[in-house]
Amino acid sequence: MSARSSESNPTPAGKPAGSRFAALTEPAFRRYWLGSIGTIGSTQLLFIGMGWLVFQLTGSPFDLGLVGLCLSLPAIAFSFIGGGLADTLDRRRILFATNLALAIVLLALAIADRLEVVEAWHVLIAATAYGIIAGFDWPTRQSFFPTLLPPEKLPSAVALMSMLWQGGRMAIPAIGGTLIAAGGTAGVFALGALGSVAMCAVLYKLPSVAKKEPEEAPGLPAGIRFILHEPLFFTLIGLTWALSFFGISYMQIMPALADLLGAGSRGFGAMVSASGVGSLMGTALVMMRRPHIRNPRRFLLSALTGAGCGLAAFALVCWNAQGWDIAWYLAVGIMVLTHTCASIFYVMTMIVLQQNVPEHLRGRVMGVHGIGFTLIMLGGVFSGGMATLLHPAAAVLIGSIILLIATAIGNRWLP
Repeated sequence: MSARSSESNPTPAGKPAGSRFAALTEPAFRRYWLGSIGTIGSTQLLFIGMGWLVFQLTGSPFDLGLVGLCLSLPAIAFSFIGGGLADTLDRRRILFATNLALAIVLLALAIADRLEVVEAWHVLIAATAYGIIAGFDWPTRQSFFPTLLPPEKLPSAVALMSMLWQGGRMAIPAIGGTLIAAGGTAGVFALGALGSVAMCAVLYKLPSVAKKEPEEAPGLPAGIRFILHEPLFFTLIGLTWALSFFGISYMQIMPALADLLGAGSRGFGAMVSASGVGSLMGTALVMMRRPHIRNPRRFLLSALTGAGCGLAAFALVCWNAQGWDIAWYLAVGIMVLTHTCASIFYVMTMIVLQQNVPEHLRGRVMGVHGIGFTLIMLGGVFSGGMATLLHPAAAVLIGSIILLIATAIGNRWLP
């Protein structure tokens, strides 16, 4: 499980291939990495805008779960198709199409919101459309960027891509919360559309990568068979799914949790940003520690345990928020630590899987792994349902307990 290193093979720029930022010495990857700021911004602004808009229109935590349902079910279903296409078609063209489609969805939401004709069902349709787009986008994205650089720089690329995603989660929600407070959600959607168009411009100039002849018959079953026959893959993918569905899915009911803590739109944006701060810290820790991690298995399981315990503590703070003057600050601090642990697990898992997956199965296998991130949205149905039946904090607490049980089970299976 230890990351491969090529410290003795210098890159043309004189930087060791195993260094933390080695991937940025590759021009094609560097352009793609910078361009991804646009698509990451679009996605984050879409999530922030839809969540806040639906909660303002209905005031129901369960409706926030419905948004997650509409986002996730199409994404899961189409991830299987998207993974197969990523292994057979031009990945650059697929990504161009998905980013263009996302820009159209965001622009339609912006116009409907600005004209004040938007209703909750409009947002649910937009969420469904994004789910379909994501089903093609995620497996293609995860199989495209490794082709832009040599294998020895892949750990650096994975960490840098994660840093970009987590940095976006830190900064963009704060921007989104400020925009919502200043002029509503229409501006959030419009800015997101511009970000997707910017990514299209970058992809248009990147070269297409020649496809190699497949080593075995194409099709989804080949990817599923590989995962089921490799304990490393089915254990790490299973734990990723558990963390996303029962753990990080609490983000889908964040407006309700922010309301418990007495936070407005700015406080809501700051809470989402706090998750990004923690995630960025976790990614940075992996980048600094990766060459020196002697027991990746223990590192992974410890991080997952820390995430589960952090979620439990966060739930208890939210449950007793009315009795504590510093409840919001305490909750934000716990969120940072929780997402630091979760990010360590996510990034290390991605590095291990990307280094060990066969190239001809990369799209299908990483597509199945990517379902875990989609389960964050689907888990919103679980969280929203528990929040409606019991209490928003109860949903977080129950999820944390299930996650800790899954971690104990994974401890027995992980090689």
